Amino acid sequence: MKRNIIFAAAAVCVALSSCVKDKEQDFVEDQILFSASTGELETRTEYGALDDNTNPSKQHIDWKLTGDKITILMGSQSADYDVTRKTQGSGSSSKSNASISVSSGSEALRWGDGSSRTFYAMYPAAGTISYTPDGGSAVSNEVTSSGMTAVIPPASTVSELSELPHGYMFATKTASRSSSVSLEFGHHFTAFSFTLKNTSSTDLELTSFKLKSASHSLSGVYTVSTNGTYTRVSEFSKAISVTGITVPKAANSTPGEVSFTIVTFPRAFPGSGSDTFNDLSVECESNGKTKTLVLEKSGSPIPFAPLKKHNISITLPDFDDFYLSFTTSSQNTVSLTNTGNNAPNLQYSYDTVKWYTWDYSSLSLGGTNPSTVYFRGMNTSGFSKTQGSTYIYSTFTATGSGGISVSGNIMSLINYSDRTLKEIPNEYCFYRLFYATQNNKNTWLVDASHLLLPATTLKAHCYIQMFQYCTNMAGTAPELPAPTLTKKCYESMFAGCSSLRAIRVLCTDKSAENATANWISGVSGNNTDYMFYSVLPKSSWSNTSSGYYNWKYIQI
Repeated sequence: MKRNIIFAAAAVCVALSSCVKDKEQDFVEDQILFSASTGELETRTEYGALDDNTNPSKQHIDWKLTGDKITILMGSQSADYDVTRKTQGSGSSSKSNASISVSSGSEALRWGDGSSRTFYAMYPAAGTISYTPDGGSAVSNEVTSSGMTAVIPPASTVSELSELPHGYMFATKTASRSSSVSLEFGHHFTAFSFTLKNTSSTDLELTSFKLKSASHSLSGVYTVSTNGTYTRVSEFSKAISVTGITVPKAANSTPGEVSFTIVTFPRAFPGSGSDTFNDLSVECESNGKTKTLVLEKSGSPIPFAPLKKHNISITLPDFDDFYLSFTTSSQNTVSLTNTGNNAPNLQYSYDTVKWYTWDYSSLSLGGTNPSTVYFRGMNTSGFSKTQGSTYIYSTFTATGSGGISVSGNIMSLINYSDRTLKEIPNEYCFYRLFYATQNNKNTWLVDASHLLLPATTLKAHCYIQMFQYCTNMAGTAPELPAPTLTKKCYESMFAGCSSLRAIRVLCTDKSAENATANWISGVSGNNTDYMFYSVLPKSSWSNTSSGYYNWKYIQI
C-alpha cells in the first residue's frame, strides 16, 4: 500500500523540540504492540515548559491529552491508533510517556506468519493543514536586502509561541516479532514560520507574499511506501504564495505584526542524506510595487536544514515611497547645511527599516555604498522658519560625479508618522530646501518629477526659493495641488531652473499677494518645448516670470 502526500502553499501550525519516552504495552494474542517517541523535533502536539537551563533554550513537546490519533501501515494493511499521554517530567531531561492503543472501530495490526515487518506511521491520522497561527520572533543571523530585514535564528532556537493544533510527523520501522515496536516520529516537511512587522502608522496590505527558490521546487507530490521508500512523483512550483495579508499599523512605537507558517516540499527523506535549502528568497508585493529579500549573509546563501522549522522575522519596507529619498547612478555624498542655528530633527536610512539619527554630516551614495538614502523627520512646528528678521533654515547639498534624483513625500520631514498630512505647519517651512546661488549653482539635482508636495493648505512663503538655481533639474517640476495660494508661497520657487520643461499647478485661487512672484525667473520658454498646465483660464496668468512666461499654456 502506498500513500500520496501533497505539499503546497499551506499556512500551518507547527512548533519546536520534544521528547516522548517509549512505553511497552502488554502483548495480547497476535496483536502488534507499539510505543511512540520523538527526538528533538521542531513540531509539537502540546507545549511543555520552556527550559531556560539549556543552551539554546528548548521547549519539549507532549502528546495531547485526548484526541490524538496516528495511522500505522504494514504492507497492504492499515489501522488507526490512539496516543495517550501518561506522565510529564520537567527540566532539560523532561520526557512524557505515551501509550498507543488501537482506535475504536479499527482492526489491530497483527504479526501473522511473518517473523519481521516494516511499518510506516503518520501523525495525525487525519486532519487539514490549514491554520494561521501566531509565530515567534528571532534574534540572530540578520540579513538586509531591498529594504527588508530578515532575522533568522538557528533551527534549534526556541522563541515564545502560541499553542498550535498539531504537528505533522512520520515514522518508519522494520522490526522482528517482539513484545513491542518502537516508532520514533520525525518531521514530514520543512516549515518556515514568518513574522511580518509593520513600523508605519497605517495598515499595510500585501497583495502577495512569496517564498521562492532559485533552483528547487517547494511544492509537489511524493509517494511513501511501507518499506520506507520515498519517491518524488511530481513538482509543482519553485514559489509558494500567500495572498491578501494585512499587517496592522504600529502602535505606541511597537510594530504591528502578522504571523504565518509555510510548509514546503520535504526536500529530504530518512536515509537520503542532507538536502539543504540554500537559495531562498522572499518577495512582497504591495501597492503595485515588489520588494525582494534574498536570504543570504555577507553574500553567501543562508543554509536552511530540511525537515525542520525555521523562524524568520521580517520588518517590511516602505512600499508607497513616502520617505524623502535621494538616488544616484554614480557616486555622491549628501549633507545638510544649517543657517541661523537651525537644527531639524532628522533620521536617515538605506533601507527604510533601520533608521539612524542624522548629524547632517556627509552620507555616501553609490559605488560600494547603497544607491539610495532615505530621510524622515519629526518637525511638527516646521522644518525652517524665521525669528523676526532672522532666517533659520536648512539646505540639502551634495557633491560627486553624477546627478541625484529626489523623490518621496516632502511631508515626511515634518511628521513621518502621519502619511496623510496635507497642511504646511508654518511660514517659510521649506524655504531654500534645495537652493543655490547664481554664482554657485545646484548642478546635482537632476530630477524632482517624483517628489510629492501634497499639501493643500499652505502658509505664507512656505516654498519660497525652494529650487532656485537648480540648473540641471530637468523634465517636470513637482505637481502643485494646493487649491488656494498664500502670500509669496511660490515666490522664486523655480527661478533659474533652466532645464525645467513642465509645470503643473492646480490652484483655483491665486489672488494672494505675490503668490507666484518671479517663480520661473530666468526660464523664459517657448510654445513648443515648455509646457505650462493649469486649471485656470490662460487669462488668469500673466505672460511674465510670475506667470507662464512664454511657455505653451494648456488648460486642464
